[in-house]
Amino acid sequence: MTRKKLQRGVHRSSAELEADIAAFIEAHNENLKPYRWVKSADEILASVKRVCQRTQKNRCAEL
Repeated sequence: MTRKKLQRGVHRSSAELEADIAAFIEAHNENLKPYRWVKSADEILASVKRVCQRTQKNRCAEL
């Protein structure tokens, strides 16, 4: 949204900015597509576990 609308726009008030944001969201939501995960939950958790092991974060002990 930032690249497509906000950086190029000129907003003279917060009301104009809010109207542009609402219009962007409305237009974007007209063509919704579900997000398709490309990895399984097990693959994602394994990746998180590897990061935790490399950084030795104690918060990841349950993984």
